[in-house]
Amino acid sequence: VHNTAPGPVAARPPLPGGGHGLVGLRERAHLLGGDFHAAPSPDGGFMVKAVFPVGWTGTRQSADVSGT
Repeated sequence: VHNTAPGPVAARPPLPGGGHGLVGLRERAHLLGGDFHAAPSPDGGFMVKAVFPVGWTGTRQSADVSGT
């Protein structure tokens, strides 16, 4: 998913969250045998990419959440 830079918006109060956001998505992708990357894009937007293997039937023993 690639989101280009948003236009001007009115100030909004912060949304409540569980505090696991991108780290949680990375952990889940890794546990399912996939890869997850999220980062700002050169145009000022944000890019999220998740790739999962076809036919994955197991789970990994631990999640590497270092982002490398």
